[in-house]
Amino acid sequence: MGQTRRAHRKSRGGCDECKRRRIKCSEEKPSCAHCLRHLVNCVYSLQIPERTKRSTASPLSSTSPVATPSRQASTFNDPYPTSYQSHVASDPSLYTLSDLALLHHWIMVTSPNIVQSPSVNHIWQIAFPQFAFTNGALMSRILSIAGLHRAYLEPTIANRQTAMIVAEQHHSRAIDGLMESLLVDIDPGSGNAIFANAVLTFFYAFVSFGPLYNKEHTGDSAAAYTSRILGASWVPLILGLKPVLARVHEQVVEGPLRSLLDVEKWYELQPGTEDDPDDTHIDRTRELWSTSSYSEEDKTIYNGALGGLRQCNMWLKKSYGWGAEDAPRKANYGPWSGPFIWISMIPKAFFTLLDQRQVPAMVIFANFGALLHRLNHLWYMEGCGKSIVEVVDQCLGPYWSEWLVWAKMVVGSEMP
Repeated sequence: MGQTRRAHRKSRGGCDECKRRRIKCSEEKPSCAHCLRHLVNCVYSLQIPERTKRSTASPLSSTSPVATPSRQASTFNDPYPTSYQSHVASDPSLYTLSDLALLHHWIMVTSPNIVQSPSVNHIWQIAFPQFAFTNGALMSRILSIAGLHRAYLEPTIANRQTAMIVAEQHHSRAIDGLMESLLVDIDPGSGNAIFANAVLTFFYAFVSFGPLYNKEHTGDSAAAYTSRILGASWVPLILGLKPVLARVHEQVVEGPLRSLLDVEKWYELQPGTEDDPDDTHIDRTRELWSTSSYSEEDKTIYNGALGGLRQCNMWLKKSYGWGAEDAPRKANYGPWSGPFIWISMIPKAFFTLLDQRQVPAMVIFANFGALLHRLNHLWYMEGCGKSIVEVVDQCLGPYWSEWLVWAKMVVGSEMP
């Protein structure tokens, strides 16, 4: 006799999106492979276990369908994965209602105002929170940025200070998570969350020396204020992300956030090939060291930083005009990323020269401030560029003022 063929039992545990498309779901949490690949919200409806035997008929069974608790549960779309639910349930004090309000603020208000590009907003609005549901450090980073944004929008001093305290607490937890990623083996599925945490830390760094923090440091001495604006704390924060990004690069480049790593067009830019008065002003800075007695090593550092700054200038101007074939596919192809690319690519030794208040480094940094000012419409960049130019001008004094004419002209106007 032939063996009885086992009946095939169709899995009903797939996500709602795969069910809607009638495709096989990998059933991975928090996001299945299909939803991750297409960067859509992955939702698993609550399932009711099938009963093997029909229960005894109750008075309700012969009536028309009634919205019983079990029926309501079966149609409720729960946006949080099971692993996140159990984690919160085991520690109710982990996130407060205020934290949930911050997460809501991130999704509805902050995330669309990160890069202000509808074609890639889903990365910040959907993908980042999904990864955060299984990574506490990333969740803290999202809440820290949302807290800063709430503080930025808050007209009341007391409420603004409270929001900033909460933001700093979450920032500390997010940094602890990044530092831990350097000490332990990284799980195959956690690279994207670590990368997202690092990316958002860039934004936090810029806010930390903008007007929002200036209001909270009104008692700073002139020296303390100068050090803060010129990167005493925020530059090391950004440079410290490099080893973190290096560790997760292989995972990210194969995943749904790979477009954030794409800087191909940066290397295609050729400063000096087009008539651009701004590029002429920036390149003139080279005269400060080309005929002076600086070491060849320092000259190489300055030339590299200046060349990158000229590319940044082109990036800011051309990215507004890049076509639709680039923007949706490459999330980095926007003006917002230019300053981040420049800081990430110039040698660390440049910032050592800046710490020493070397004149060429200071003038280059003032020109960088002028380029930052062109992004003054972004809330996290507001006031940053102008602060840099003004501090450099105060440090160098009138003797070097001719080298800052262009930068001061840019920040003195309200150019977009």
